[in-house]
Amino acid sequence: MMEQEFTDYLDFLIEEISKDYVQTKGVKIEEARSQTELEIKGLLPEGLSTPDVFIGFVIDKDQKIGYIWFIHENNKQYTFLADLEIFPEYRNKGFGTQALNLLEEKVTDLGFKAIVLHVFKHNSLAKRLYEKLEYTVIQEIDTGFNMVKRF
Repeated sequence: MMEQEFTDYLDFLIEEISKDYVQTKGVKIEEARSQTELEIKGLLPEGLSTPDVFIGFVIDKDQKIGYIWFIHENNKQYTFLADLEIFPEYRNKGFGTQALNLLEEKVTDLGFKAIVLHVFKHNSLAKRLYEKLEYTVIQEIDTGFNMVKRF
């Protein structure tokens, strides 16, 4: 991912997560954006150069069909899936499942013991996908569910 693509992705992500916070927390969009920007800055203090972070495109036949962002937590032996976004026109075609299967393969090859993620309460389609792939809820919080798949 090039720097401009990264900037575009962050703009997209901030807007999407902000909408999720408006829906789940009932806050105003400005407050949601501020909170989202702080959270992302905390996870990416060095942008694309942040150690143990991978942000890239989900690609099918040389076509960019989504984004994926994950963080290897070496000292905790798990990978945090920060974002998996399949563009609307490519959803329900198995691409999310394929992306997760590839991530699981990479994670286990590197010796990590689990993938952890958060899914917003209102995103029942994503939650069903994760459950179908044997992710389990480990914690319910105000905005959604923290889930894990152990290897």
